[in-house]
Amino acid sequence: MSKPHEPRRDARFEIRLARGPVPDVAVRIAVLSDVHVHHRENYDRLPVLAAQIHDLGCDVVVLAGDVSHRLEEVNVCLERLAVAREHVFVPGNHDLWPVDEGSPGSRERHEHLLPTLCRERGWKYLPHEGPARFGFATFFGVTAWPDGSLVGAALEEAGTCEWEPREPDSSLAMEDADRLRAELGRYQAHQNQDDALVLVTHFVASERSKGLVEQKGKAVGSNDGQALLERAWLPAVADGSIHGPPDLVIHGHKHTRYFAGDAACWALGYPWQAAALASSGDSHFAALDLIRVAS
Repeated sequence: MSKPHEPRRDARFEIRLARGPVPDVAVRIAVLSDVHVHHRENYDRLPVLAAQIHDLGCDVVVLAGDVSHRLEEVNVCLERLAVAREHVFVPGNHDLWPVDEGSPGSRERHEHLLPTLCRERGWKYLPHEGPARFGFATFFGVTAWPDGSLVGAALEEAGTCEWEPREPDSSLAMEDADRLRAELGRYQAHQNQDDALVLVTHFVASERSKGLVEQKGKAVGSNDGQALLERAWLPAVADGSIHGPPDLVIHGHKHTRYFAGDAACWALGYPWQAAALASSGDSHFAALDLIRVAS
């Protein structure tokens, strides 16, 4: 059995950077993450970013987390970027942190406040509402929180794994695995077996993605991402619920930009990282064409 990070040998879909008009039998996906609109420079980019996504004719906007710790700024970002036919979101650590005094806690954000904002602004909050289907593409999504509950010790990266109030059982990664299994079960029930499968997470979700990030000079510690897929995705492949590994994995968090055929990350990043990120791609998002290959 192939693992989730291994490319398919019998690929039924081609994914490439968008150029020109949307091809026939294609879904055009705008990929972005880590927009950090709590920084004024990034907040001010939203109108131009939205116009570019719209002008390229993107069918789906995928936002892979880290918008802001301020919910009012998340609300504005979701409103401004609702410029396609479908919009899907997974939260990142910044979206879940109650940084400001008196701010709602992480659990309330994850279970109630962020899903409500998404619903009001025309977005699918994938951890609760997945899978989301558009054309022949089905999108699954969880945060892939690296608290160590799937692999043992939690990450040592300062600040990365905080959840307030802190969960005494450190079960959040396990919860994400259970959510993903539920999404896969709903997919099986609808029998969309010919769809392209797109997995969206905030934290790195496979060894394949981990290696690509490290090639860009970003350190990635041992995390729950691959274990999440092994707990949720591989059993679904084994029992025939789905036909194989994800056709595309999209993630955020590491403030890098790459596209490698079956994995992508495209961060706006912090304002002081603009020049370094632009060396990988001038655009603040990646437009990808997901094309069905004729059999």
